[in-house]
Amino acid sequence: CRCRLRTLSAGDIQQCAESLKQGGPAPRVLMAGSSQQRTLFFDIGKVLGTTEVQPKKYWTDLAASDVFPKLFFHWMVPEYDLEGLLAYETLLEDLGEWVQKNQESTADILIVQASVHDIHLGTIAEYRDHMSQLAKFLKSLNLRTVFRSGDALHIPPGGRHIIERGLRDPRIQTVNEIAKEEMLRQGIPFIDTHSSTIGRPEKSIDGYHYFDRDTEELHALGEEICIGNSVARTQAQIVFNLLCG
Repeated sequence: CRCRLRTLSAGDIQQCAESLKQGGPAPRVLMAGSSQQRTLFFDIGKVLGTTEVQPKKYWTDLAASDVFPKLFFHWMVPEYDLEGLLAYETLLEDLGEWVQKNQESTADILIVQASVHDIHLGTIAEYRDHMSQLAKFLKSLNLRTVFRSGDALHIPPGGRHIIERGLRDPRIQTVNEIAKEEMLRQGIPFIDTHSSTIGRPEKSIDGYHYFDRDTEELHALGEEICIGNSVARTQAQIVFNLLCG
């Protein structure tokens, strides 16, 4: 049996969101993570037709309130304690406060990604502990929650950004398996975006990000807008299909 991904239009998504209201507020799509989730925010916003100008500052939250369903993005900025370890309880507390602020109904959906920044200065054992905490936290929330895996990590000519820090794809694959195990243990749906990026190094600008820059359309929306290319847009369609069942 070969599965095919349905390509959903803005109209399809809006019709789906309308059906999920069930007499209550319209569902919202909440996204939390770092730069890849930020690209997902822009991709979904583009499909839905947002015209809101987004802040140009890189490490900041975003929102598109002029579309249906409304979109929200939270940049999960990692914090480290005095020993240089990731302060995960602080990270989850911050995420919880953001969800509480932006969630409007139980029909809302929260998509979280945690990979590169979580293992930059930590061990595999620490990552497993963090994913166990995150999975239990997501299960405790009163809305639909989803975990998105880390994308494939390619080595571009010369190496850039996270590649220069020594990270390689086997480590990404290892932590993805750990995250999948911990999420499924708590009944949290797991989106595998690694498998759709492992064979597409030519579409990555730096070995890990799949977006386009410097078009007139992007400049009209803001200097730091990073709308995804065909690989990233596939991730958005996966989210659409999950949202619409």
